[in-house]
Amino acid sequence: MSPLNHEHDNAVIRVYSSSATTSQKSCPTYLAAKSDYSVKWQARKKFSRFAGVAFAPFNAVLELVENHQVPLDEAFSRLPVRGDAARDIAGELIPALHEGLLAWTHDAVRNYLRALQEDHHLQTAADLRPAGPWVRQYPSSGAAVTSRVQELCAWGRGYVYRHGDDIVRELRIPAMGKAGTKRRTDAELAIAAHVLASGSCVDRDVVNRNPGPYRGGKPFPLLPFTASSPASVLPSRVRLVEIGCMDGLPRVLYDDTAEAAQAFFVSEAADVLSALRRPVTEVAGRDCLDCKVRSECRRLHRAPGFLDIRDSSRPRRIWSATIGRYFSDCPAKAHFRALSLPPDEESEKTAFVRRGHAVHAWLKRLHSRKPVRPCAPDDLPENPDIWSVDEWTLEGEYARSGAAMLAAHLEVCPFLDTAPDSPAYPEQTVAADDRHADVLIVADADLLYRRHGSWVYRELKTTSSGFVADGADLLTRYSQLALAVLLFKAGAIPAGPGSAVELELLTPLGPDIRVIDPNSMPIQERAESIVHSLARSWHPDDEHLPTPSEEICSRCSYHRWCPVSPRNRSDRSAP
Repeated sequence: MSPLNHEHDNAVIRVYSSSATTSQKSCPTYLAAKSDYSVKWQARKKFSRFAGVAFAPFNAVLELVENHQVPLDEAFSRLPVRGDAARDIAGELIPALHEGLLAWTHDAVRNYLRALQEDHHLQTAADLRPAGPWVRQYPSSGAAVTSRVQELCAWGRGYVYRHGDDIVRELRIPAMGKAGTKRRTDAELAIAAHVLASGSCVDRDVVNRNPGPYRGGKPFPLLPFTASSPASVLPSRVRLVEIGCMDGLPRVLYDDTAEAAQAFFVSEAADVLSALRRPVTEVAGRDCLDCKVRSECRRLHRAPGFLDIRDSSRPRRIWSATIGRYFSDCPAKAHFRALSLPPDEESEKTAFVRRGHAVHAWLKRLHSRKPVRPCAPDDLPENPDIWSVDEWTLEGEYARSGAAMLAAHLEVCPFLDTAPDSPAYPEQTVAADDRHADVLIVADADLLYRRHGSWVYRELKTTSSGFVADGADLLTRYSQLALAVLLFKAGAIPAGPGSAVELELLTPLGPDIRVIDPNSMPIQERAESIVHSLARSWHPDDEHLPTPSEEICSRCSYHRWCPVSPRNRSDRSAP
């Protein structure tokens, strides 16, 4: 593990509840450095022309409306748009909003406020008012680094009210799209509930007068517990409610007494917090984008010049084959995806797409078994007419065709000639850092496994077409294969004599395997031409302008946010 460089030992350790929801791809060292404010950035942060965090303008508008009594239309009018300089709104510096983010913000704020007004639980409450944020602060008890002031925080919008005999603190957590689509662990909920049950209210007046030091790691100033300030009174009950910003529907995540919240915290979150504060490993992946200690990381592969771009003046970003494909379709579409704006579900999750996800998820489970073994007939869905895996359920024709694809996979399973103890990593993220372009390159291999001592990168595709591209067209059609070749060439994936980039195509006519040699110089040159071309047009763009065309727009799942989409008929000025 790379050591954390503590430059300012009196800086706070500030952990947000969301840090407790992690996956195998999360990096413990990144999370520890993120929460430790004594670990400083080693390079000056570069700022984007447009707002890159969707919830920043959303929260700024709600701050004006709820805490400064600014009318909603006036609050919207204060948001900077294309061509404007960044503006300080309620203590937050907000860069200009792309037209798509502005459209989402209008919808999201209105839906959030509507959810607040129409909540049946709150309609029976008394003395409802905005409050918080609350922080559970543990004072320093010594000179050691581990004894510095520690703060637990929960992200969301806070409220206090009376409900019957209870004094309630409620945290409403906005979701970009619909509530319930984001995974939240018990540890995350336990930390948030603990903060509400026992935390002190931040003295907002003190922070707003000079926010810089507190954002830089000075412990938050806290209001004393007093009956004269309802936000500072300890509650008898706490509630966590997720709000879908696209439908305004609430989802209660937690609702219990303050005592129960404390017990919940002890049972579900205490060990998780200890692990977050004492990282024991590094995981290269998307966390490397904003990591403060990436220059010391032993896992992140350095690949200067990977994209053949010598310009590090732009804000640091991620590039993948998917981003390159989206940008080629339309720069605005790529920007909407980078902002995580919610796509249209009908366009995004067609029956064909759901079938593909289900087949991928089924094979991921099979390929995750230890020791590894070939997929067999007994591993197929018991009922091909209806079957489920994770959040995907298939019925009828698509279930049968998906089951047929799984059956076809048995002929080409990668473990047919692989030793049981061979390393195999389904859905493995591979990362490479190009400091010449200041870009983190990532690829998600459907399977990365070792066969006869050499690493093999396998990509899985399901298709309803019997046509399969070949030769140079294969790398062009599936640019992620070209990226995989270059990851071998750069050493991000160690290349051996038997290394290969494999494309497994499951078609109505059966399986088809195409094998690409990443050690071949002509293949490498072709891959470089494809990847460099995609990245070269993407890297300098800071306008994110839409490039409408009938073909691209007809299948775009972000048309709701596009200012020129012929399918976008919503009136943003409607109340």
